[in-house]
Amino acid sequence: ILDGAHGLERIDRAVAGAERVSDGWLLRLADGSTRAACALVLANGNQPPTPMAIGEVLSAERFVHDPWSEEAAEAVRRVVEEVGDVLILGTGLTMIDMVLSLDAAGYRGRILALSRRGLIPRPHAGYEPAPVELAEVPQGDLLRLWRWLRQRSGQVGFPAAVDALRPLSHALWQGLSEEDQRRFLRHARAWWDVHRHRIAPQVSVRLAELVEAGRLELA
Repeated sequence: ILDGAHGLERIDRAVAGAERVSDGWLLRLADGSTRAACALVLANGNQPPTPMAIGEVLSAERFVHDPWSEEAAEAVRRVVEEVGDVLILGTGLTMIDMVLSLDAAGYRGRILALSRRGLIPRPHAGYEPAPVELAEVPQGDLLRLWRWLRQRSGQVGFPAAVDALRPLSHALWQGLSEEDQRRFLRHARAWWDVHRHRIAPQVSVRLAELVEAGRLELA
């Protein structure tokens, strides 16, 4: 709980309700007590993925919709024992987590990670931060913004250019038209994601080793 008078206090109790008051929030805890706070954040985490329509291509008994479920953990244990091939739909961070989980569990079979572009998150690398102000960045025009990002990347490197936009991303997104937002999601999001959501260098090295050994294929 963030309290303006006393700073930060950690309380491991369930919150049963929250009421907006003049100077912040009044939280009602499950034990009946209350706490005052100047800020309230609802951190719900990721929601379960929407089940995919797999049709007749994949066996429903073998297809796992939620990679964080107990069903997925059981599937990892089963495939390690059976040493069958594994197909992962998507090549983002969740794919990397699943590959590492399989590897750590002792799986020695073949993994095929399939996506529309075959892109994977780039590894972190040291760089000098190059912050920018919102007024320095083109707003309201996706093409101009993309050109600016490419030019800026040539000057300071892509990681620094991308990370500089992190505190500005909400304002930049809200400033785009609905058409430009859809255009970004269709054409640019995959490239943005792999540069924005990067992985540790040692993880990148391990993935390269699995690819070299023929145990991981990205398509």
